[in-house]
Amino acid sequence: MSHLMTLSAALRRARLCLALVLSLLVGSVSAQNDPLLGTFSDGWFTMTIGGGGGQYQGRIDVGGQTYPFTGQGNATRIDGLYTADGQQYQFAAMLQGEALTFWNTTQTFQLTRQGAAPAQGPVGVQTAPQPAAAGYLTPGTRFTYEHAVASNPGTNAGPNAQAVGGRGYIEIEIVHSDAQLCVATLSMYTYGMTVNALTRTGGDIIVGEGGICSTYWAHPSLLADYQAPAGGIQTVQRGPFEHGGRSYNAISIASEYQNIRMTRVYDLASGFLLTEVEGMGERGFSTGGNQQAAGSGVQSLINVRQVSLPWSHAGPLPENVRGLSELNYRGEIVTSVPGIFMWDSSLASKAEVKLVVQQRGANYLLVQNTTNMTFPGSDIAQPPITIQGLITPVSGHFIPVSAIPNLSAGQVLDSDPVTGIRTIVERVDANGVVIVNEGTGTRSVSTYDARTGLMVYNTLERAGDGQNFNSRQELVGAQ
Repeated sequence: MSHLMTLSAALRRARLCLALVLSLLVGSVSAQNDPLLGTFSDGWFTMTIGGGGGQYQGRIDVGGQTYPFTGQGNATRIDGLYTADGQQYQFAAMLQGEALTFWNTTQTFQLTRQGAAPAQGPVGVQTAPQPAAAGYLTPGTRFTYEHAVASNPGTNAGPNAQAVGGRGYIEIEIVHSDAQLCVATLSMYTYGMTVNALTRTGGDIIVGEGGICSTYWAHPSLLADYQAPAGGIQTVQRGPFEHGGRSYNAISIASEYQNIRMTRVYDLASGFLLTEVEGMGERGFSTGGNQQAAGSGVQSLINVRQVSLPWSHAGPLPENVRGLSELNYRGEIVTSVPGIFMWDSSLASKAEVKLVVQQRGANYLLVQNTTNMTFPGSDIAQPPITIQGLITPVSGHFIPVSAIPNLSAGQVLDSDPVTGIRTIVERVDANGVVIVNEGTGTRSVSTYDARTGLMVYNTLERAGDGQNFNSRQELVGAQ
C-alpha cells in the first residue's frame, strides 16, 4: 500500500466540507524567477517543483515511492493533485522564505529548500500601518457566505444509495490588504444536524500575494484585465448578474480541471466573490475498482460589514505583543456523549499549544501553531499537529491595555447579524477583563491580564451532533 493512499478518504471529506478548490485566479509570475521552483526536503519527504507562472508539476518522493503531481497557484502557494495507485488526491503547499509547508488533512511536512533559490525579491512585510487606499479592503472588513455541501451517489446508484450534506457559513475577516499582501482569517460555522447549534467547525488563515485574498476577493483592476489562461480549462464571461435582489456587472470564471468543475462569479466593481458553485468526482455512479462518489458545494455572499471595536484593527500592535517570539498554553479537552446518565461518558485529552512567531506585520504576527495532545481517556501522545496561525487585535490572544479603561461590564462589543454570535464584556476589575463569546450551542469565556492584556485563561463549551465538547487552556509562558 502506498504511504499516501491511507489519506484519501479524509482528504475527500475535508475537500467537500471546506470547498477549497484549486485557485485558478492568480497573478502572473515569470517561470524563470518563480521562488516555488526547486527541491524541498526534510530528509525523508522530498518535493521537486517544476513549471512556473502559476502552472506547476513535479514529483513527491517519500518512503521509496514516487508520486507525480500537478497544480496551480502563485509564487507562494500551490493547490494541486498528486497521483497514487492510479487515483488523484488533493494537497496544498505554501512557501515562506526558504521553508515549504506541505499539508493535507492528516499530515503536515516542514521542508527546507535544497540548493539556491531563483533570484527574486522577497515579498515586503508591512512595517508601519497604512490606511486602506486605492480600492483595497479596510482591516476589520468581514464578509460572510452561506455555504452548503452534499455528496451525490449518482442517478444510477440504486435504491439503497446514501448521501450526506451540511450547511452553515464561511466568514472572511481582513487583517491587512494592499497591493503586495492580503492577510485574513477564515472561519467556518456549521449547523447541527441533530442539535440546535451553530458551531465553529473549522478555520484557516489567508496570506495572499499581490493583494489577492484567496478566491474570495481580488482588486477590481485585476478582474477587469483577467483573461482565461491558455490550456482551455477556463471560460471567462462578463455581463450583468442578479444576486441577492441586486444586479451586478460581473465576471464569471467557469473552470474544469480533472474531475473538479466550478464556476465563480465576481463583482467587477468591488472585487468580492458573489457565488461559487462546485462539483467534484464522477458525474454518475461508477463501478469497478475505482468507485468514487460525487460531491457538490455552493457559496453565496450574504453580508459585508465593518466590525467596530473599542480598539483599532489597523493600528500597530502594543509593544509587548509586537515583541513576542513565543506563547505557550496548557489545558485539556473533554468530550462526552449527551443523554447518557448511567455512567460518565466523558473522555479527557491533555493538550499543549505552542505559538512561534515567524513573520511580523504592523498589526499582526504570523505564527506556527503546534498542538500536542493525548488520545482521549489516556496518556498516550498523538502525533503533533502543526498549522499556521495569526495573532491580531481580534484573534483573542490579547486586548490592548490602552482599551481597558473604555470597557465596562455588560458592554456588547459585537453582535454578528448572520451567526448571531455576541461578544460581551462580563467583568472588568483589578484582576483582569473577562470577555464572553456566545451563540447557539456555544460559549467561550476568556480572561485577560489587566497589566499585559494577554489572554491568560479560556474555557469553551460546545454542543455537537452526538458529542459535547468542553475545553480549558491557560497561558503558561510568554517570551
